[in-house]
Amino acid sequence: MQVLPVRIYSNKYSCQKNNFNSTSSINFKGFDASTFLIMQVARNGYQALHSRKTSEFIRALEYGVDSPYSENFPNVVNALTKTPDALYSENKGWLYWLNDRLPHISELRIRALDNLSYINDNSRVNIQTKKDFIKSLFDNGHEVSVLLAEQMSGLDNSIYKSFKEEILDICFFSRNYNRIRGSAPPYDSGSLIANDERRPYFVYCWLIDSLKEAGKYNPKEMTKKFEASYNNLKFLAYQDTYDFASYIRSRRGTINQCKNIILSTLRDVESSHSNDDYTKDVLQEFMDDYNENIRDI
Repeated sequence: MQVLPVRIYSNKYSCQKNNFNSTSSINFKGFDASTFLIMQVARNGYQALHSRKTSEFIRALEYGVDSPYSENFPNVVNALTKTPDALYSENKGWLYWLNDRLPHISELRIRALDNLSYINDNSRVNIQTKKDFIKSLFDNGHEVSVLLAEQMSGLDNSIYKSFKEEILDICFFSRNYNRIRGSAPPYDSGSLIANDERRPYFVYCWLIDSLKEAGKYNPKEMTKKFEASYNNLKFLAYQDTYDFASYIRSRRGTINQCKNIILSTLRDVESSHSNDDYTKDVLQEFMDDYNENIRDI
């Protein structure tokens, strides 16, 4: 089995001023302070950002990801691609107390993903911008989500098919990604708003969380394998199975292994909670979802 490492990819096409179809250098003159910070990080990475400008930069990102019609939106996405979630997370309390509530970088990444389709595919620059940004989700340990699956399925296969296969291989085979996956805070896939008050719904449906409640005896590692297997196959199911027929054939062994992990876990939970009506209901809904979306892959 080939193991594909997760790498952080630089974007050689990043940061064009006004015309994103060219590869001319950025001219920073004439930009306001916030736009200057965005373009500085988009070109040079977050290491170029002075620590005293962190809060201002995050505010600029927040405004930028919510302004997808702006001609500067591709630069915002490039800047976010080059900014790790760790720059501002729940562990950076000093930023929280010095400012009004700042959104975590992981939250901004999800919001940018929601607007990624506003970047069109009329140039290599824009195509590479979208590819690099999607890879940044995996570099930062984001679990596969409904939103990501929908955005990926919406990408034109005539342009992105090999890229989609690369991303699927990261999910199935990358040791680095599978070590850190799920480390980013989970989000309610409906609202896309971070919720620290409760454990939000898991990425695809409430069934996985309910199953974890029902199967408390399961070791943590077993639960993680189950979640990864289920999410990988659900992610694949969102793609056009006709276009991906050759990919599915070539990964048949891995796909069947994931199916076996899912089914064996469900059987274990069922046998240990045979008298629990709630668990039976959860398992039935889970099996219905499995049969509808995964079984025939």
